[in-house]
Amino acid sequence: RKNVPKGSRTLDQVKWIHHDKIGYIFPEPATVNVSNQAETGRWSDITDQKNASRDLVSEDVFALWFNHGNKPNVASYQYIVVPNVSEQQLNETAATNRSIEILANTADLQAVKHGQLGITQLAFYKAGTLDIGKGIQVGLDSQGMAMLKMKGSRLTELTLADPSRKLSRMVLTVTGIYKTKGENYRTVVNEDQNSTLFMVDLPQGVYLGKSVHLNVD
Repeated sequence: RKNVPKGSRTLDQVKWIHHDKIGYIFPEPATVNVSNQAETGRWSDITDQKNASRDLVSEDVFALWFNHGNKPNVASYQYIVVPNVSEQQLNETAATNRSIEILANTADLQAVKHGQLGITQLAFYKAGTLDIGKGIQVGLDSQGMAMLKMKGSRLTELTLADPSRKLSRMVLTVTGIYKTKGENYRTVVNEDQNSTLFMVDLPQGVYLGKSVHLNVD
């Protein structure tokens, strides 16, 4: 834990960084680049607006980034942004990543879980399945986004969305028996496998891509 003087530098084995009430936590200690120094430029250099000032402006600028190198291959990175946090609060909670667990971070699937809130968020880039803990499997039959709120091992809320705006229905499979239905969804229960299919109709027309939220249990 140390204060970084003004300048630009590379830092190794960094667990967290605090700047201006914002925290950045690295689940695994990382090598990052930090710049906190005066930068000079003209607004006219970064806009096509004809009335933009051509005067030189100098202000202190904070920048934090990963150096991915040239042509990275099967590389990845991950970090957690914590708004409105003090340095002391960040230091006390960074070791546990503030109850946030990264379950997957691949080209096919990204997923993160907040243990205290019981919320898991998943981004499927193609159909797939993931174990989100406590023996609960979640699967999606297509690309799409899913958010599950759990109470113990029971699903209580489900949100689905199709950012591609191409689908009319999404089918999610989750461990557990849920005999329920609604205006825009129905379930198919498999007692033998202890799982349930949620068949959810998605908004169409001007509402393509809009999230669908279900209160389940």
